[in-house]
Formats: sequence, C-alpha cells, structure tokens
Amino acid sequence: MKIRCVKNNLEKVLQGAENFVGKNLDLEVLSCIFLEAEKGFLKVESTNIDTSFYSEIPVVSESDGKVAVIGDIFYKTISAIKDDEISLELKDNVLEIKSKNSTVELNTINHEDFPRVMKIENQDDSELEKQIEIESKDFLDGLNATFYAASKSNIKPELSSIFIKGEEDRINFVATDGYRLAEKSFVFSNDSKEEFSVLLPGDSVSPIVKVLSLMENGKIEVYFYKSQIFLKNDDFVIFSRLTDGDYVDYKKLIPDDTATSAIILKQDFLDSLKLINIYSDDFNQIKITIKDKKITLRTKNNYGENEVVVDGVVVGDEVEMNFNYKYIQDSFNSITTDSFEMIFNPAKPLLITPVGDKTFRYIVMPLSR
Repeated sequence: MKIRCVKNNLEKVLQGAENFVGKNLDLEVLSCIFLEAEKGFLKVESTNIDTSFYSEIPVVSESDGKVAVIGDIFYKTISAIKDDEISLELKDNVLEIKSKNSTVELNTINHEDFPRVMKIENQDDSELEKQIEIESKDFLDGLNATFYAASKSNIKPELSSIFIKGEEDRINFVATDGYRLAEKSFVFSNDSKEEFSVLLPGDSVSPIVKVLSLMENGKIEVYFYKSQIFLKNDDFVIFSRLTDGDYVDYKKLIPDDTATSAIILKQDFLDSLKLINIYSDDFNQIKITIKDKKITLRTKNNYGENEVVVDGVVVGDEVEMNFNYKYIQDSFNSITTDSFEMIFNPAKPLLITPVGDKTFRYIVMPLSR
C-alpha cells in the first residue's frame, strides 16, 4: 500500500474511529484501526465487536493494500503532524508515515485477524423494522439529555440502555435506573405513522455521542433492525448491537396531576447546592419543605446541618419530602431555560420540567425519611 492524502481529512476520520476501538488487551487486534486503500479511497474501520465505525476519504493511490495499526497511537501520530499532506507506505510489517518535515515508522498488526465491521448493504432487508431521517443534533441531544439516568449496572441490561421510541409524529429518548427517569422528545417526520422502539446499550452511547458531536449539523439516516442499529450520513456509518428485552411502561411512572407547583430560577437552586453538598449525608438526602409559600431545603450530616431558603413561585399544598439531591442536580444539564418547575404529589415521584420547554421531563423517586 502506498498513498497520499490531505492530513486534516485523515485526522478527522481517525478522531471518530478511535472512539470505537476495543479495550480488550487479550485481543490486540481490536485495539487497531483497519485501513484499506482501494480505487482512490482509503477505507477506515474500527470495532469493539458490539459497535463499529466505517468511513472513507479520497486519496492518491500508487498501490492498493490493507493494514491494521494500533488506533490510539496512529491517531495521535497523525494529529501531531503539522504538514498539510502525508503519505502512507507499507514496507513489510511497518507503516511508514511521511510528511514534509517528519518520518514515522509504525509497527503493524496482522490485518487478517481484524473482524470486518457490519455494513448496511450486507443486512437482510426482512430484518429491517424501520428507517428514519432525523437531524443529527436532535439524536445527539436526545442521548445527552437522558443517558446519565440509565443504570450503571448491567444486571438488568434494559435499565442500562437508552429506550428510543418513535410515535406518530414524535421520537422519544428515555432512560431510567429505577430511582429517576429522564425523557427527551422531538417532533420528526414519521411517514408511515407506525410506532417503533429499540434499546440502545449504554456502552454504545459514549462513542456515538463523541462522533455526532464532531459533525456539523445535518440529517442522519437511522436504520432499526431487530437486533442492531445503523447511523449513516455522507461521512460515516456507525453500527451498534441492541439490547434484547422489554422496557418498563415508563409513562405510567410520570405523574399527571399536580398537588403543588414551585417555579424556581435554575441558578438560584444551583447556588443553594454549594452548601447542600457540604452537609449532605451518605445518601445525598435533601428535605424539601414548602410552607407559607416558602421553599426550604435542609441537609444534615455528622458535621452539622444546613437550611437554605430558595425564592420561587408556589401554588398548591404544603410539602415535606426527601430526595437524593444529586439526582435533582443531574437534570440541570438537560434544562436550558432560566427557570424550571417542580411538581409535587404525596407519595409520588417529583416531576421536573423546564419552564417554556415541553420536550423534557424528569422524575425523581422520593426517599423514606
């Protein structure tokens, strides 16, 4: 293999591919990025078996060929080169990387052992359950707004996954660990009006988010198969296996009535957390009391106790309930408005919504006293 290419084009692709290399030290080939020069293009692949990345860039090819190199080292090498053009030449088992001012000799791995990535054109069309087109920013925001609420344990794989459900004219992203739940919704064009749903494994979310964060705004095609999902645009194809299982009927968990409503400035609540954090106990417990239209937050531990009054607009009954304050705090990463509403109902989850934004809902289960 001997090719020449624009350095920035290769670096951009490697920045995405590097997120999908495997971390299994027993299978060194999974830590590799696979390169194949063919017919004027350089194909770039990486995989950890459960997820994979594929892209290609135009190159000037003197001779085609294949090679596998350690992904992290190769990406760092290309990033460190400052020249505009580079050449890659395979000499025996060494990949020579040359630019105007530098030469690197990188050892390679036997590419015959590299598992080829899953591709859409190789799938059974009868297994395709739904194909949609969605703004990449919406898909990215859906994952970012919910993934932190998924379980960190794989004991129940469905709870460590992101539930993606398409309805007549909306697509919902949902995650829950049993103690809190986040839902982010978007309007999208569902031509068939048919419902569909998948469980995207939590381990797949991080690399997908990193790649989508790199790209400019635009649409992506999403292919939902029975056991896998593909995300595709003009620059890349991402594959992930799906979690097999049924998701909880989460909408039954979201309160639809209101005993007490409190609208609070997000920054005021965040400021109160500075003291709350110091005096919270091992369970991160916070007592929220609403009485005489006043919102009071209390925490207590072995070092002392703290009481903070937060300004807000209150409507409804008196409240005295305990929650894990860190679960409440997590939701603020998904709230982009200046203020939010807390809706309380006796013996029911706390519902948090951004004021003026109906696309995000978040619930937190109460703690026993």
